[in-house]
Amino acid sequence: MNPEYFQNSPVMLGNHEKIREIIRIVNKTSATSSAVLIIGESGTGKESLARAIHNNSLRRGEPFVIVNCAGVSDSKIEMELFGYEKGVDGAAASSAGAFEMANGGTIFFEDISELNKVVQSKLFRVLQDKHIYRIGGKNSIPVDVRVITASIKELVPEIKHGNFREDLFYRLNVISLNIPSLRERGNDIAMLASDFVKKFSQSNAVVVHGISPNAIQVLTSYQWPGNVRQLESVIESTLLMASGDWIEPDDLPTEITSQFACTSVVEARFILPAKGINFEEFEKDILEQAMERADGVIGKAAPLLGMTYKTLQYRLDKFGIKRPDHRCK
Repeated sequence: MNPEYFQNSPVMLGNHEKIREIIRIVNKTSATSSAVLIIGESGTGKESLARAIHNNSLRRGEPFVIVNCAGVSDSKIEMELFGYEKGVDGAAASSAGAFEMANGGTIFFEDISELNKVVQSKLFRVLQDKHIYRIGGKNSIPVDVRVITASIKELVPEIKHGNFREDLFYRLNVISLNIPSLRERGNDIAMLASDFVKKFSQSNAVVVHGISPNAIQVLTSYQWPGNVRQLESVIESTLLMASGDWIEPDDLPTEITSQFACTSVVEARFILPAKGINFEEFEKDILEQAMERADGVIGKAAPLLGMTYKTLQYRLDKFGIKRPDHRCK
């Protein structure tokens, strides 16, 4: 598999360790037909990842068929999956289901946890025996498909609660991929946002060169409940309405900027990383930034940090931070 494919896929663009691990696993298993289970929050890019797996597999020239388990009623899901013969529910003609349509290729189940227990049982049997029966049919139809499933919910708790079959879980969970939420991915947000700017600038013939550092600060501090899908939508709408050649904080939707105090520069609240920080290094960096902004004048830097002149002077001496010499030479 060519890993560059994933680098060109927005959902997989990034340097976060979990993203890199996903790429490593998919690269290693590209030539197989093993089942894949993808777990991730809504909007993290589960379908995009499934397509990437298919497009880089030996089945890439064959069909990629999507079944939305939450979007089809219980009364229709079996017909959707297995097809039906003429006369079933008054049908005027026979029809192939998703498994037949995906034969030779890949079938992707969205929201697999929403599948009812009866259909779970029949799906397990299909994966076991590799053939199906149309609804109302008597003839066995062989099928050769790779199965990729996705779920917002973790399936192990669903098994414990009696909502998901354990034997089916083990059939589906051969290759397990967990996509991190966007808020976990730190600096990947800036990378993804810039990639979306490039994408939508080209597709909409809009001249926007990029995102300003201040706007990036706002984006990286937002929690992104809708994950990559939300970020993509925000960048597209913002780009179309941007007032200049660069996206600035004022161009962003109020839902993104409302958590910040708006001054001439929108400043983000510091979010403690999950792994923590070295506080002394952080403090030193903040002190240096304040002094740079104040042109080395302690009296100007102190109010930026909510300190007195003496307190800031003490902290500068503590870290050995030298003040610039403004005397004329």
